[in-house]
Amino acid sequence: MIIRVTEVQKLFNSQGVQLSLEARQMIDYYINREVASMVQHCHANNIKRLTPELMRYVVNINGYLPDSAYGR
Repeated sequence: MIIRVTEVQKLFNSQGVQLSLEARQMIDYYINREVASMVQHCHANNIKRLTPELMRYVVNINGYLPDSAYGR
């Protein structure tokens, strides 16, 4: 697993939403697929080190990420 299941579950629980085991597995599958896609885009764009400035080449974010994405 790439994600911490307990952290994802806490996010849902904080809004009063319970996650079934199957839903957690689906979220994990989705995130794994997205990260694998990012890796492929890095390879296709010859990116050897992924930095915030290069994220637009690997994720469809339309050139925008909130400051929280940078840990600010």
